[in-house]
Amino acid sequence: MIRFADGTELESVSVYGGKMFFELEKRSYLDITVTGCTYETVQQYFVDGASFSVVEDGETFDKSEYNIAGDITDHRNGQFTVRMSAKNEREVAMDTLEKENAILLFETVTGGEWVE
Repeated sequence: MIRFADGTELESVSVYGGKMFFELEKRSYLDITVTGCTYETVQQYFVDGASFSVVEDGETFDKSEYNIAGDITDHRNGQFTVRMSAKNEREVAMDTLEKENAILLFETVTGGEWVE
């Protein structure tokens, strides 16, 4: 089962992971096959920034790092497979650097302290 941060649950058929190149960036990914829902539901929940967990045999595995939405495949038998990928180390470092620069710019321009 896939459980999203808002408590929504989708029945999963399989979850498969690996690594591959996405637009010249090597990333880890999950291919998640779900059933018992519509394409619109899959499209609504598997979006960039999605926070979800995989629940198997009563154990919950946080997969929130896989928050970059990819293709959705409709198998035309009530099942859909969606690819979710995680940022690689370089992308995470760039995000951190961009945030640090934004904070520095804010504090320099306003003279105030950044508050999250």
